[in-house]
Amino acid sequence: MPEIAFSQCHQTPHSLIGDDPYQLERFRTINGLGTYDKMRPGRVYTLDLDHPQASNIVAHLNALPLEKRKSLAQVTKEAGEETHALAASSRIILIVNPLL
Repeated sequence: MPEIAFSQCHQTPHSLIGDDPYQLERFRTINGLGTYDKMRPGRVYTLDLDHPQASNIVAHLNALPLEKRKSLAQVTKEAGEETHALAASSRIILIVNPLL
């Protein structure tokens, strides 16, 4: 399963991916971002650009209300590695990147 992260601040995709146009376009497509969109706090994203289910999982989680995504991010932050056990039934790995 792809690793899923929660953005914790406004940032541009190139701050995560770099300036390679091909990688930026893949990142935007998989994570449902437009050309000029920024990552908003609470938005779910993945860097696993080659995972076949990444786009669907990100879209599903981003369709949740912001408050639910914030709750997921908080559980992930508090439970750390134990989140993997909590998420095992849904087969999703959740992470929070403390730099974001």
